[in-house]
Amino acid sequence: MSQRIHESTLTLLALVCATNPSVIERLWRELWASCSSYEALPSGSKELLPIAASHLQELGCSLAELPFPTDLSSNVLLGKCKAIWARNALVLNKAERWSRLLHDAGVEAVAIKGVVSISRDPVLARGRQTLDVDLFVPPEQWELAEEVLKRSGEFREYDAPMQWSEGRGWMHVHAQHWRGDGIDLDLHRHPQPGFLEDSRPYALIQPCLREQNGITQPQTGDHIAIQLMHAFSHANAASGASFRYIMEALRWLPELYSRGHEAMKVQLALHDNGTKAQKQILHLKRTIETGSN
Repeated sequence: MSQRIHESTLTLLALVCATNPSVIERLWRELWASCSSYEALPSGSKELLPIAASHLQELGCSLAELPFPTDLSSNVLLGKCKAIWARNALVLNKAERWSRLLHDAGVEAVAIKGVVSISRDPVLARGRQTLDVDLFVPPEQWELAEEVLKRSGEFREYDAPMQWSEGRGWMHVHAQHWRGDGIDLDLHRHPQPGFLEDSRPYALIQPCLREQNGITQPQTGDHIAIQLMHAFSHANAASGASFRYIMEALRWLPELYSRGHEAMKVQLALHDNGTKAQKQILHLKRTIETGSN
């Protein structure tokens, strides 16, 4: 993710964090000034657009009163939000069901990534598309978790466990993919994405967990650190999927900076991935906080 971020993506990242109606309206107009049509938006911006719409609704703004390009309308965008909300409700239901299934068998499953985001933030529940459930299971409980999931009858098929090894004091792993009926499960042996060569940010992540909607999940600082490490993995950076993770960090940073010890984890995750794009993001954060350009 060393390339420059498209102007429309930066504008949307700012918009989903702004709270001043006049600033939001200005950013919305700047968005379509930098990109004249919906189809011309890069994939990262298209993914953020329903989140922006959800954020505007949360603040009481009327999308119908805002300008739109000729190939997109407020009704179409709100329809996308409704479809995302319905899908996310099903994903959360599965996350609760599978978490309970594993916990009842003595497996300490912890939800990570998108499930955590949509369970905590109503804006993300309506605008952030979450396709599957991600659960972290400690390596020593991996075999038990696999047995429980096999017996459950909830999955059509699953990948064979991928090879993992301990090197330099940390685990180099993949997630195991379980295919369900429309919603899949990724079972992780470590909260970091596969093939990252530096796990130092996770030295700060402690097993400080909390219950939310019946799902065990990390504290906010740990969750955002995990999201940022996934954002800056090669696969997400190449696909443009990085920006939804970055957006979540920006939305939660004000809360985290009121509790400095948790913000340290996020800062370390950022600094260990220093690129031009991330410097732009940090500049954007300061712009949002000060209201300056």
